Amino acid sequence: MGDILSQDEIDALLTAADDDGGGGGGDLEGDMGGGGGGGLDDAADQRVVTSYDFKHPARVNKDQLRTLENLHDNFARLLSSTFSGAMRAVVDVDTAFVDQTT
Repeated sequence: MGDILSQDEIDALLTAADDDGGGGGGDLEGDMGGGGGGGLDDAADQRVVTSYDFKHPARVNKDQLRTLENLHDNFARLLSSTFSGAMRAVVDVDTAFVDQTT
């Protein structure tokens, strides 16, 4: 990689690039499958888009709320244990409340 090209080598590279099409990047349409997008049109046709109403967002149901509360309670218990061990003092971590804000 530390070799310096001579002028003849540079001219040979430029001539080879001109013979291949001169674009420097080759034939994009041939490389990408014709449309220049690589078949992205087919993938866009198969995508499913769901609309979301930001003015009236979906609420968290009671089961999900209970699951979130249990998750946070377990995290608080583990965090309390970890902090107590690291600080060598009693540390109490509690979940104040779990609620969805709008």
